Amino acid sequence: MLLLDANLPGGGPVKTPAAVRAASPATRVLLLAAQVRHPAIAAAIASAADGLVTKDVSSQQVVAAIHAAVTGRRVIVMGSDPLKLGRDAGVVQLATLSDREREVLGMLATGWSTPRIARDWQVAESTVRSHVQNLLGKLDLHCKLEAAAFAWEHGVVTAASTTLGSATVPRMHSG
Repeated sequence: MLLLDANLPGGGPVKTPAAVRAASPATRVLLLAAQVRHPAIAAAIASAADGLVTKDVSSQQVVAAIHAAVTGRRVIVMGSDPLKLGRDAGVVQLATLSDREREVLGMLATGWSTPRIARDWQVAESTVRSHVQNLLGKLDLHCKLEAAAFAWEHGVVTAASTTLGSATVPRMHSG
């Protein structure tokens, strides 16, 4: 387990987790950041880091985050109110989603229902519900409506990518 200060010079938050993974694939990397507003932190989490802990959380929260990361879970622990952190906090949260979860998020944001997604993917509705529950947990949201609002607020989908009644999947944005 490596607890890495995200303020390392020379692209530390992006380059170091990847280098650690190359040298020791089993090593977990957790970023420790003073602020979430640095785009490199989102990039690091999207690529190689196992999570992020802000420096304003308690030592107990840091220990809990380390334990979660060691077990293979993606972790984001922020002491400040995420709503005050702005768009960058959302970018960091989005980085924890799998490609399939991002796709579900975009579909929800453009009005797709669980049965419609299941039909389009030719999977059971329970599979779609599982993706929805996973993304709600990762984004710390409570319902599909909140998820849709989050997606629009953070640019996961745009008005240009939606057509009401269209059978096409909305164009997704990487962040």
